[in-house]
Amino acid sequence: MNRKDDINELLARHFANEKMTERQEAELKQWIAGNAEEYQKLRLLIDRPIKTPDEKSYDVEKAWLKIEPALSHRRTINRPVRKTWMFAAAASLLIIVLFSIPYLVGNKDKDVAYYANNEASEMQIMLSDESEVHLYPHSTLEFSHPDDHAPRNAILKGKAFFKVKRHNGVSFIVKTEAIDVEVLGTSFLVDASTPASSGVYVKTGTVKVTCGKQSVIINKDEKAILQDGTIKTGMTTTPETDTADNSLTLDFNNAKITDVVKEIEEKTGIRIELSDGLENNLVTTRIETIDALNITKELAFLCGCKYKILKEGKHYVLYK
Repeated sequence: MNRKDDINELLARHFANEKMTERQEAELKQWIAGNAEEYQKLRLLIDRPIKTPDEKSYDVEKAWLKIEPALSHRRTINRPVRKTWMFAAAASLLIIVLFSIPYLVGNKDKDVAYYANNEASEMQIMLSDESEVHLYPHSTLEFSHPDDHAPRNAILKGKAFFKVKRHNGVSFIVKTEAIDVEVLGTSFLVDASTPASSGVYVKTGTVKVTCGKQSVIINKDEKAILQDGTIKTGMTTTPETDTADNSLTLDFNNAKITDVVKEIEEKTGIRIELSDGLENNLVTTRIETIDALNITKELAFLCGCKYKILKEGKHYVLYK
């Protein structure tokens, strides 16, 4: 089985909610880190795991029915019987057609990018204009930027933290069900999880918030909250938490494991000790989680060693 087949099988198991070994989980996580956009598109297509309350096994036939119409224009495919390996085939075909995603999700605009976060933690996204978004769980985002001189438009359902990069003086507009937010370059949190009480919290820069005919301008450490159809402004009492993106991204390229665990402790407070013989390991990885156990598992996999929990969430040791 080659590398591509391995990843296809792991993706199939992942989307089918099947149990995997720690090594398989680590390998899949590493692939996702390097192929975030492809993974997000797969997530959007499949939407969520299909599992009925009375059935523990994954309903492969239902999963196939969700993707078969999107593939039918390319080739004739026989409907699969209820076997787990057929879902792996479906996952493989999904990967093949990822680059035609605007068609698959029913939109003819090739300039629209779609993101959906069905996970329990934030999803980090780099948009085509190099702006960063931290998409919260159970949230979706559409982004379009047809050319360098056109406004950048985002449609948000749920909650997201934006770090908008200035781009040729072109505005960046976030549209939600109840409010619109317009900026040039700044960082802010938009919480539209409950449309009637949508809020905007500014970390840096200046933001314009609009609801119907009412518009307000808010600056650093200020907020705008929708109350009874009217925008109310004020100061964020705890801006460091109101506007926190709760995310972590650490990139290591052929780095000494001793330097890696030192930086992790400095950035997260998570202490990871190394037993004798591990200090010469070199690590190449990207860490995009603040989950202590997942970080430890990742390093253990990369070093080919075991780990032990000394204090859950705080203190771990890697050993041979």
